[in-house]
Amino acid sequence: PNVRYVCDDARTLSRIRPHSFDTVIFQFILHHLVDRTKRKMIDNILCALRSARRCLKKGGRIVVVEITVMRPFEVIESLLYPFGAFLFGVMGKPTVGLLSNKTILDLMRTAGLADIGYERILYGMRVDIFNGIRPGLIVVPGWMAPQKSYIFQGDNRS
Repeated sequence: PNVRYVCDDARTLSRIRPHSFDTVIFQFILHHLVDRTKRKMIDNILCALRSARRCLKKGGRIVVVEITVMRPFEVIESLLYPFGAFLFGVMGKPTVGLLSNKTILDLMRTAGLADIGYERILYGMRVDIFNGIRPGLIVVPGWMAPQKSYIFQGDNRS
């Protein structure tokens, strides 16, 4: 009875009154807050985290469940971002942008969250790397997948 699902623009959360929630959960959403450039995508994610923080009561918590990649993959993806966005558009698929753990932690800090931590979520035996583009194209053992899932948490101290 104390759980409420809200469908809203993650960047604004305009349907939610300030300081009205104990917890805000973003589950596999940050990598979809894309735009024309990687910098704008980062800005969108920061807006979402700040909006979520605005919705939290003092001591409330933001929980982010997200796919991440190692920093070298993030750098390469950032360099190829315009080409990737074009290619996804041609295929009729939504663009995604993957971030490293460090980038997500830095964005959470920049959004004003405290006591930030994270923990890896273990995959099953096999991972379909390109599931969103073409299911079954490349399936690898879970330990070989370049992307990993993590749960991040941060508290609103103000």
